[in-house]
Amino acid sequence: MQLTHTSRLVVAAAIAGAVIAWSFTPSAAVRARESTGKHVLLLFSHESMTYAGFDQPLRTALVQDLSTPVDFYTEYLDLIRFPRERHEQQIVDALRVKYKGRRIDLIVVVSPLAFDFLLGRRDELFGDTPIVFASVNVDRFQGQLPANVTGVAVRRDYKDTLNLALRIHPDARHVVVPVGASTVEKSWLEPLRESFKVYEDRLTFTYLTDLPMRDMVDRLRSLPPHSLILFAPMLYTDAAGNYFRPEDVAAVVSASSNAPVYGTDEPFLGKGIVGGTLYDMASVGVAAGRIGRRILSGEAASRIPIEMMDPNRVAFDARQIARWGIDEARLPPGSAVLFREPSLWTQYRNTVIVTGCIVAGQTAFVVLLLVQRGRRRRAEEALRTSEAALRGSYAEVRELAGRLISAQESERRRIARDLHDDLSQKLALLSIEIEGLAARPAASTAALAEAAHKLAMQTGDIAGDVHRLSHDLHPARLEIIGLVPALDGLCRDLSRQHDLRVEFRKRGMDHPVPTAPALCLFRIAQEALSNVMKHSGSKSATVQISSTRNGVRLRVADRGAGFDATAREAAGLGLRSMRERVNFAGGRISIRSAAGRGTRIVVHLPIEEIAADRRAGAA
Repeated sequence: MQLTHTSRLVVAAAIAGAVIAWSFTPSAAVRARESTGKHVLLLFSHESMTYAGFDQPLRTALVQDLSTPVDFYTEYLDLIRFPRERHEQQIVDALRVKYKGRRIDLIVVVSPLAFDFLLGRRDELFGDTPIVFASVNVDRFQGQLPANVTGVAVRRDYKDTLNLALRIHPDARHVVVPVGASTVEKSWLEPLRESFKVYEDRLTFTYLTDLPMRDMVDRLRSLPPHSLILFAPMLYTDAAGNYFRPEDVAAVVSASSNAPVYGTDEPFLGKGIVGGTLYDMASVGVAAGRIGRRILSGEAASRIPIEMMDPNRVAFDARQIARWGIDEARLPPGSAVLFREPSLWTQYRNTVIVTGCIVAGQTAFVVLLLVQRGRRRRAEEALRTSEAALRGSYAEVRELAGRLISAQESERRRIARDLHDDLSQKLALLSIEIEGLAARPAASTAALAEAAHKLAMQTGDIAGDVHRLSHDLHPARLEIIGLVPALDGLCRDLSRQHDLRVEFRKRGMDHPVPTAPALCLFRIAQEALSNVMKHSGSKSATVQISSTRNGVRLRVADRGAGFDATAREAAGLGLRSMRERVNFAGGRISIRSAAGRGTRIVVHLPIEEIAADRRAGAA
């Protein structure tokens, strides 16, 4: 029988190993390690990136917490590329020669092909060495397992990825499945057809097999609309005898196809597939490593139950989602989306932050300068306004001061006239009468009594004038009898002395009013009634004083001629003096007048003593 190139290499390696083993005697250190350490043989059916994800997690989990060292041996049986019936015996012979005289404590066999091979040739190779299988479908384990065999059975169904693709593309009508041309790959095709029969009422399946890779790629470039491609690890060899790794074929298929490609294995993600329910060998490796550690620690494999697991996860490639315009809302909840293109923020975050800080600092500085300039302009404007107002106020003050001086001089002239023309004349007349009485004594007692009575009347008249003048200068009775009686007396006096009927009303006023606010209100009432007599032409007026929540309210009203309040206040002194008195006392004054409708003056003065008494009474 003529050997293939790879078979010759395997046999040559085995013979070389045997020669080395027979030609050299192991050192004491090697013999000591072999006697105390553990030896684990890993058997894979073929080379694949899928197994790269399995190997390291297996080794890490297996040696964890073991007190003895572990040596690993790895063999790739190449059972897909070379037909089993011609290649199998050569593998058995090579392995027997290679491991002759070497103790194997545990065999970890990966994939159904390698598992079937090992079970069929176990007696010829490793006898009753414990076996841990991995990545074998749960459907295989319906009956009794051989002795000393356990492992990890996985759930693996290509329909999961197909269902996922149909959820994202509900309008799909055609599904294309690339399949290799070897005997082993074709043996996988019939079970796959059988499992996909449930879709035949809505989908048309095309299985691309027995084609050179070039022709297969040409077919994928011109698929009909509403097509999908399901790519599984079923394409290793093409019709031209070329051998490929599935992950490499996934990249070629995805780049060439005019339809989205969905895959079944983790290594395909990032090679061009959109995504799928992806088989992850790393978790399988960890589970197999835990079982192997128990066996190396002395536990019998037959006592360890098979571990069933579902090592699949739903994941997608964000770049392919964007390429095919897929709405991410169609993805199942909890899906992993990888390979997102980094945003400008992610790429240049530090640069953006530094630049932003610089720009923000400069902007803040400019804003601060603008704010300062605005404040300075407002301050300058306010200063100019204040200067203008001050100049205006100064002019008004000068005018008011002049008017006050004039009013003062006028009042002094009035008092002087009263003293000279009235009091002085009356006193002179009284003096003449007294001198005449002294020069011409009365003829009788009755005449003397009449003369004395006349002198007394003149003296009383002079005393009344002095009292009136004194009262005008300062109402002393206000301090003695209080505000309300003083106002009442003022109204009575004016009604009696002039042709004016003044009605006085009070409301509340249970609390005494302090001297300062009482004088303010009294003077305002005096001035208001004086204006009524001089200017209004009214024959009646009303003065009303009442209590408020926090003070006193004074109201003086008439129904006379009225006047322009603004013009009168600007020209006259009386109204302005009223307003100044009220402002000085912290109150409010309202002056309303209209031609033909009379005048009304209302004053509100806050009085803390009254407010405090009312608060105490409420409490």
